[in-house]
Amino acid sequence: MVRFKIKYYILIMAVLMASCINDDMNLCVFENRVFFDYVAVAEEGKGINISALDKINLYVFDSSGKFIKEYTDASPKISPVYHITLSEMPPGHYHLVAWGNLGEQYSVISPRTLEEGKSDISDLAVELTTIKDGVTTDALSPLFFATHKEGNTTEIRPLNPSDIRLRLVEDTYVINIEGVGLDSMNVTDYAYSVYISDNNSRYKFDNDYADSENFRYATRLKVEPEADWRLSGQLRVLRLSESRQDVTIKLINETLNTEIGGGNLIELIRSANEKGASLDLDEIHKFDLRFEFEPRSPLNCNVYINGYKVVDQNGTILD
Repeated sequence: MVRFKIKYYILIMAVLMASCINDDMNLCVFENRVFFDYVAVAEEGKGINISALDKINLYVFDSSGKFIKEYTDASPKISPVYHITLSEMPPGHYHLVAWGNLGEQYSVISPRTLEEGKSDISDLAVELTTIKDGVTTDALSPLFFATHKEGNTTEIRPLNPSDIRLRLVEDTYVINIEGVGLDSMNVTDYAYSVYISDNNSRYKFDNDYADSENFRYATRLKVEPEADWRLSGQLRVLRLSESRQDVTIKLINETLNTEIGGGNLIELIRSANEKGASLDLDEIHKFDLRFEFEPRSPLNCNVYINGYKVVDQNGTILD
């Protein structure tokens, strides 16, 4: 039935377009276009990094949630005028969902291959694929999501093309890490890693959290002798939220198998905000986390987030 409607609609559109050409009607355009609204990252760090969006998959579902069609742009040039044209779509109410940067690291999971008129949006999810034995050490790419700003569907009307606007958001956060204050011996004689523990590796197709197993992001910190033996590293993690309290970060001396500093990441961000930071998780997608050692205390450190001290030498999260 769906295929018959589409073929019938294509036939009608072909007749109308021929009429447009024959009658020289300059305004006779029948394109339904999908635009993306976003806040680009600014100097103060608010917004999303659209330059890192390398691929868009746009999924179309009918009003009951059945899959209709997928559009893919493998090299989008995101801007306020960028759009995807919905071709060969008969009139009706549709639910649109877009994901950015699906590929080797993020993939769509489904009970079966996407089938027109059969696959249901409630059965679909996007999953992080780089977790092995409960750990991911990959340098992750950003993940993006977009859907309607208001309401659950949009209407495509006959002979009345429209511009559909989806709200584009980023689902990943960057944690820049540094360790300062250690002397050359403590840096070169020991290995240091940072782990972030979470249970957020899968999203439903409305971008809500899906059930996930516990896992850890991990990175070994690099030594920078030319920068006073600074330790440095970076982790990109999936979505952080005030409502999720299970995200913890730890600095580990791997050689001694000893935890040095860290804590509940959401509480640490909240502590920074109480001291004057403005770290809104809906707007900020990058955090600078610094472990600051006393030269005589290589197994204890203060912790700072975006310049605000949030943990003291005793490991206490500051109010």
